[in-house]
Amino acid sequence: SVGADSNIAKFLINDSEEHQDYLEDLEIGTHFKLGQKIFRKGEKRKLRYICCDIKTNKNYLINATALVEKM
Repeated sequence: SVGADSNIAKFLINDSEEHQDYLEDLEIGTHFKLGQKIFRKGEKRKLRYICCDIKTNKNYLINATALVEKM
């Protein structure tokens, strides 16, 4: 699967969006925006990170190669 190799996924993703970073490039504890929600980056679990929604305090697993907006 393409998503299993982060280097291939990064190569195939169009980086035309400004002010966006890959989730895996942010430090743990960093706040970021994905869609309309604001999250805090947590620990890595295999290929995804446990991220906490700031508003609801719920945890989500988000792909390491997700394009996010650093806050």
